[in-house]
Amino acid sequence: MDVIIDRDVLKSEWKKDSSEYLLEIHEELRNLGNRLNTSEGNFGIGDDAFIAYICEWLKLLEGIALLYREGLVDAAQPLTRTLFEVMLHLCYLIKDPLEIENS
Repeated sequence: MDVIIDRDVLKSEWKKDSSEYLLEIHEELRNLGNRLNTSEGNFGIGDDAFIAYICEWLKLLEGIALLYREGLVDAAQPLTRTLFEVMLHLCYLIKDPLEIENS
């Protein structure tokens, strides 16, 4: 028995699932950022930098999710690359605790 796969159905399901997943990640990051902003702890410059990066991730994730939902995956590629570069930059900064202080 041959299974017939409807490409349009698969495409529609993928767009829906990927958009929902990206928005779930967005929600988790937003909640994390809100908890960090409202906590009573002593924040250093590293904590402030991390919160700033979360804000950048949120903007990018929201844009990527909206483009995916509309089926504009190719248009989302530059934002996805930028999100990756922001992550790499943060990884570079937190590799050495003094790096954040110096930047």
